[in-house]
Amino acid sequence: CDYEDNDIRYIKLINAGEKLVARKIHGFVPRRLLNFLGCVHLWPRTIWIALSGETDYDLAQVLGGDPSLTEEGQEYALGVSNLIQQRIQLEEEPLRAENGRGSFVIYTGTHKRYIQMVETISQNLQHHMKGICPAVLAAANANDLCEGLLDSTTEAQRKELYPLESEARRANKLNYRYPGVGGESYQDLVGRCNELCGMLEHSRGNSLVICNRAVYRVVTAYFLGKAIEEIPFLEVKPGVLELRRNHSGFYQTQLEVNMGKCTSAVGVGSTIESFD
Repeated sequence: CDYEDNDIRYIKLINAGEKLVARKIHGFVPRRLLNFLGCVHLWPRTIWIALSGETDYDLAQVLGGDPSLTEEGQEYALGVSNLIQQRIQLEEEPLRAENGRGSFVIYTGTHKRYIQMVETISQNLQHHMKGICPAVLAAANANDLCEGLLDSTTEAQRKELYPLESEARRANKLNYRYPGVGGESYQDLVGRCNELCGMLEHSRGNSLVICNRAVYRVVTAYFLGKAIEEIPFLEVKPGVLELRRNHSGFYQTQLEVNMGKCTSAVGVGSTIESFD
C-alpha cells in the first residue's frame, strides 16, 4: 500500500523519542498530541517537588495574596537547597542528567514567596557545588489556584461575606470554581499546568519545582499516573517529593527537610494537620 497516495493520518514515535514521524496532522487536538509526543524520552533524570516556605499570610491565616517568606520560610528554603545538594552528591551519576544532555532547571511561579525561595536555593547551590548553576524559569502557570473574590481574605471575612463557599467546595472539590474574576477550579489548574508538565517531560536534566499544594498535586498526579478525580485529594507532605525515572516510569521518595517551616496555606473548605 502506498501511504503517500491516500488520506491516512498518523504519528509514529520511534525508540521513545529518538525519531518522530507525522503525516497529515491537522486540528487542535492532533497537534497538541504531536507536541506532547515530541517531549517523550527515557533519559534518566530526577524531578524534585517542594512546597514554598512559610509566609507572612500563613501566620495571619490570610488566603492567597502575594506575601513574603518569614524567617522560618527562608530557613526552609535553605533546608531544601541542602537536601538537593545531598541528593546530587549521594549518587552523582544516577541523579545527574547524562553528560551534555541537559542542565538543572528550577521551575516556579511569579509570586514573591517563590522568587525569594529560588534566590536562596540557587545561591546556596552555587556556593557549595562547583559546576552547578541552575537555570530558573518563573512562569504564571506554576502559581497556585487563583481564589478570585476570596483572595487575600481572612477566615472571619470569608465566613461573613461568603458563608456558602466552604461547603460548596467541599461538595465538589474538583469542579468548584472560586467566584469572581480569575477564580479557578482544579479542572482549570490541570489545563494551566499542561505546559509546565510538558516542559518537565521534555527536560533531559534534573528539575526542581517550587509551588503550593494545588500545583504540587497536579504535577505529582501527572508523573505518577493518577486519575483526575484523585488530584484534589492527593496527600501533600512537608519536605521534598523526589520522582526518579526508571524503565517503567517514575517512582517516588518522600524526603524530609529539617530546617524552617513550609507553607501551611490550604484552600477554602480544607484543613491541614500541624507539621510541628
